[in-house]
Amino acid sequence: MKRKSFTLTITVFTNPPQVATYHRAIKVTVDGPREPRSEYTHTRAHTVNKPLEAPVAPHRRSAVAACTC
Repeated sequence: MKRKSFTLTITVFTNPPQVATYHRAIKVTVDGPREPRSEYTHTRAHTVNKPLEAPVAPHRRSAVAACTC
């Protein structure tokens, strides 16, 4: 699996400004990683009748922390 990473920078416009930088961030989807596109189109017809997976527990779903400033 090829994982692409990026740098995430969050700036809060206060006086003085606050900047947070996170290196090597990766995109995470709620339903988890998907199959590569070439493999996905090939196996799609075989997974139509596959039952849905159980949802992720609520305490594991949050990816953004709330600011209580």
